[in-house]
Amino acid sequence: MIARYPEFDEDYEETEIKHLMNCAKEVIDWVEKNLQQ
Repeated sequence: MIARYPEFDEDYEETEIKHLMNCAKEVIDWVEKNLQQ
């Protein structure tokens, strides 16, 4: 996908990174919440 649309490279990667970091944050929050119980 990235190779096909080189003009969207940076935007796509930035969006993907933000999405992955949001997912990681949710997982970490969930784990911390469940460990404290």
